[in-house]
Amino acid sequence: HGHKYGLSNIALFLSNAMELSIEKDETCDELNEHEVSGKLPISNSCGQRGISYQDMACSDDPDMACPVDTNMYITAVTAERAFGAAPALQCGPKYRIPSTGYWDFEAMQESNQVAYANMNARVDVEGCCWWARGVLQTKGTCGFGRLNYYLGKRATDEGRESLFPEIDFCSNPESVCGSQFKNELIWMSGLFEWIDRIQTYDFLGFNYMEQLHAFADGGMKDDVFIKHVGAIVQTGCHNP
Repeated sequence: HGHKYGLSNIALFLSNAMELSIEKDETCDELNEHEVSGKLPISNSCGQRGISYQDMACSDDPDMACPVDTNMYITAVTAERAFGAAPALQCGPKYRIPSTGYWDFEAMQESNQVAYANMNARVDVEGCCWWARGVLQTKGTCGFGRLNYYLGKRATDEGRESLFPEIDFCSNPESVCGSQFKNELIWMSGLFEWIDRIQTYDFLGFNYMEQLHAFADGGMKDDVFIKHVGAIVQTGCHNP
């Protein structure tokens, strides 16, 4: 039954990649799409839907997370291409971007006469360079820190083999979408996320691999399992 489990696993990976990035105009960077009181805060770079990306620590090994550099200044290389859509996400220190407003769809520009907060009350984008990237939308200081630890420059610096020895995902998380290796990294970041975080998921009685076997053995008809997997990918918990 190994082939059946393997194909089910691949199908789940691809379906989540389709939902999170491919069908969204094939963007690599996260889109600004979570409204607060009917408006899109520019500070959504810091996190959407109540999540603060720069505070996403690695609970099992805090040292693995990337340090937050408040001087980092990055603009996403991809954004929604629809006419009048919000611009690419951006981060930068307060001395360069003192405060942020919201995207005015009618004027098709940022309204920054008054600071407008995201769901976490952020009205700036300092240290907010950890938005999601790649086919599975890897995000947060822990997500990029683990990527750097296993696949990036940190692995090389610490004497381990690395697929991308020159890429420091902590000093430039946008390298997933904007480096010379972007075509590989868009997918490799997602594959790593799936192997590192999804296939190893075992929390509150939900073991991904056990549930995957039951799903495949049952004819791959369990919509509840599919929804649970999507929740793990997007929130880190099968039942948020």
